[in-house]
Amino acid sequence: MTNKPFHGKGNWRHGAWHRNPKLYNTWATMMHRCEDPKHPKFRIYGGRGIEVCNKWHDPNAFMDWAETHGYREGLQIDRIDNDGPYSPQNCRWTTAKENCRNTRRNRFLTVEGERLTVAEWAERTGTPASTIYGWMYKFGVEGAERRVGERAGAGTKKILKFFGAPRKRKSSKKPDYLVH
Repeated sequence: MTNKPFHGKGNWRHGAWHRNPKLYNTWATMMHRCEDPKHPKFRIYGGRGIEVCNKWHDPNAFMDWAETHGYREGLQIDRIDNDGPYSPQNCRWTTAKENCRNTRRNRFLTVEGERLTVAEWAERTGTPASTIYGWMYKFGVEGAERRVGERAGAGTKKILKFFGAPRKRKSSKKPDYLVH
């Protein structure tokens, strides 16, 4: 296939759409975002230098790669390095949840040498993400990392992950000042 820019016009000769319509639509959308200046998201893809490798300008080559690298219906293509190209070395298939955690907007915290997104720390500690963002605003990243570390507990991360945070037991005994 030639290295001509993609112009958004379908090519019925390659037969890729008939091979797998959903995967073909993934390919076409990727091409439009990166190659078509009229596409609404071109500014954040092609406009900032995100390209599609020459090999993948052929939809069948893209589909061959996808089928041998874990494509299943319901998964999304994800660039490992968000500033890198769409290419076999920089792409993988992920769930929508995983894909959302690999964006330029994500904020990361490092606690005990482990770097995770705010959403991942929220899941792990049972603390709402909005609370963690509030700590970042109020105390800075270091302060938020300290607070998240306290919530995760030194050495108890695995326990929290499997069993949840320990619950405080209510005492059934009434305080002395309430007993008559």
